[in-house]
Amino acid sequence: MSEARPSPDEVIQRLARTQQGVMHRRQLLDQHVSYRQIEGRLENRSLIELGHGVYTVPSAPATRLRQYKAAELVVPGGAIAGLAAASLLDLGATRSAAPEIVVHPSALHRCSFARVHRRKDVLITEVQGIRVTTAAQTLVDIVDRLRLARLEEVWTGALVRNRTTLSELQERVEAATAQRLSHRGLAMAMLGSLTDGVELAESELEELLFRVASRIPGVGAIVRQLSLPWWKAGAGRGDVGIPGWRLILEADGRSWHARLRDFDIDRMRDNAAVANGYAVLRFGALHLQRSPDDVAEVIAAAGAHRRTA
Repeated sequence: MSEARPSPDEVIQRLARTQQGVMHRRQLLDQHVSYRQIEGRLENRSLIELGHGVYTVPSAPATRLRQYKAAELVVPGGAIAGLAAASLLDLGATRSAAPEIVVHPSALHRCSFARVHRRKDVLITEVQGIRVTTAAQTLVDIVDRLRLARLEEVWTGALVRNRTTLSELQERVEAATAQRLSHRGLAMAMLGSLTDGVELAESELEELLFRVASRIPGVGAIVRQLSLPWWKAGAGRGDVGIPGWRLILEADGRSWHARLRDFDIDRMRDNAAVANGYAVLRFGALHLQRSPDDVAEVIAAAGAHRRTA
């Protein structure tokens, strides 16, 4: 004897249990729940329509995951993307974000409650039963949607926590370049700051940092290669010093691997500076080249606090 076909309510409950409380009409139809049976349950409120063709059950809480799964189901083959993907993957870019999905350019469907990106050659994974762009894909996709200081923190944080690798990021940057996507330039610069360093020599970065600091109102005297007499019998030097604010500014063009290698030394240098009354601010080449106004703002804010301390 063949196994009895599950009832419409059993199909609905099974989908709800495995899909964050939501389901699509096509899934119900595929499992032999008829249009008439769907309409009857919408009328008696045992099904609730969230968007065109997407339903939930009354017992399912209105969580962020339910919202993301509903958006993912709208378009066949779709996946959560952008800042919503960063939130779902816990990449540190944002705690919560409105739904965004990525679909193939040929997809005809629309979604009234999610931002839709149309792209090909997108890498997908799955988190808590929800299709979502991979960590490397997401990091490259959001590169032009965060301020540089935040962006660098998110990218390096993902590497430190093993959410992705440099090779995976490089492959996704190359894919964005091949597709001539608008954010490819910034993605390449971000990758360059983590891998091979930057084209500018250390002396050029120090000069750039000096020029940025020099334009800050009320900064006072600025010293290149500030002597650090407390560090290794006077052998230490800071790239740029502001003695009046007791600030040391460092320009860093090292690759990701070099920064990891030198992390303990840098930390001890910074600790020694703090022990002797100085604060240390470190700026990467990417910020100095692409966001000098933000660098100046941070330096000025630090100086204001130290003047009044």
